[in-house]
Amino acid sequence: MIKNKKILYIAPRYFYPANDGAKIVFYNTIKELSKTNELDFITNISKEDFKYNFKEVHQFFDKFWFDFRDVTKQNFKDLFLAFIFNQSYFWRKYHTNKFKKMIDEALSKKDYDIIWLETAFCTGYAEYIREKKPLVKIVSRSHNVESLLLERIASEEKNFIKRYLIKREAVFWKEIEFENLRHVDKLLTITQNDAEYFLEKDESLRTKTEVLLPGVDFEKYQFTHLTKEKNLVFIGSMDYFPNLQAVNWFKENVFDEILKKDKEIKFYIIGKNAPKYIKKMASQNIIVEDGKNKDTLFFDKARIFVVPLLSGSGLKLKVLNALAMGKPILSTRIGLEGIDLENEKEVFCYDDPGSWVDTILKNISKSETLENIAKNGREFVEENFSWEKNMSKVSV
Repeated sequence: MIKNKKILYIAPRYFYPANDGAKIVFYNTIKELSKTNELDFITNISKEDFKYNFKEVHQFFDKFWFDFRDVTKQNFKDLFLAFIFNQSYFWRKYHTNKFKKMIDEALSKKDYDIIWLETAFCTGYAEYIREKKPLVKIVSRSHNVESLLLERIASEEKNFIKRYLIKREAVFWKEIEFENLRHVDKLLTITQNDAEYFLEKDESLRTKTEVLLPGVDFEKYQFTHLTKEKNLVFIGSMDYFPNLQAVNWFKENVFDEILKKDKEIKFYIIGKNAPKYIKKMASQNIIVEDGKNKDTLFFDKARIFVVPLLSGSGLKLKVLNALAMGKPILSTRIGLEGIDLENEKEVFCYDDPGSWVDTILKNISKSETLENIAKNGREFVEENFSWEKNMSKVSV
């Protein structure tokens, strides 16, 4: 357990509201660390973040530095310059002189025991920090294997130009990701699969690598009874390529086939920043919403919660939250990475569209089957995914 330490917590984005996977991890990690430690914070904030009064910052942190920069949006200037100068686009996007100046100011004001770097993008500052403070402990929290994630996305991309650019970025990150980790004292991965990937590529990481499972806010995500309505629900940010890919695959290969046999089934697509072509899917049976309301309301709509991911990396918190609320899940194997659920006991898991169609049509009206899956899933997540318990295992 990390206790009585001065920690500088650095994340690529502000943590509130905790309405997507990364921000949920940021928020709950901050909440647990702040219980027994003194925290300061460096991040980027967007115009959207300015809608909030930052009271959460004062609740958890002593000092707070930020750059007014929305890193969730594509920066075409950085994309162009990265291509011209043969650099990584993400490296240019996340590594700025302003961010370095904020780090310099923080390091000049306090002698920290630990620098906590969230995501591979912030871990890019590890070497810079090590040069400034050779003895400080540096922790890197990896949310994905970024190079592997990019390779998976590229393999499914049909547009030639986009596929080329994504593959190009993956090549850069294969080198950048491992070079950055040379300068950290502890690498925390979210899944065992990610840990094994890092160790397979670089055995020297073995002494510093540890799996830190995320958790569930059980006060927020409480078990609720299943709706009787035949609703299939997908939740995910619609500006994230794997989610767009998942929705397209499900609609074209699964849902269109289902509707031929059961016109009562509805598909809810819930997520912010949906592009026009997703919004145009809306019909009597397909409902597209922006997800600005509490996500618990959307989980409650689900008779079956669907996770048709074909690419991506890391553990999906929406799966844990759906399990906690007692929603039966139908997923691909990629959607369940890092979560060791038993098929047809705690979850339905298949990769081929035919099995998806059959599973939905066979079980959508079987309350007893779905309720058993829901009950077993809730028990699994209660036993394995507590933020407090998992964070207490970390030592630096």
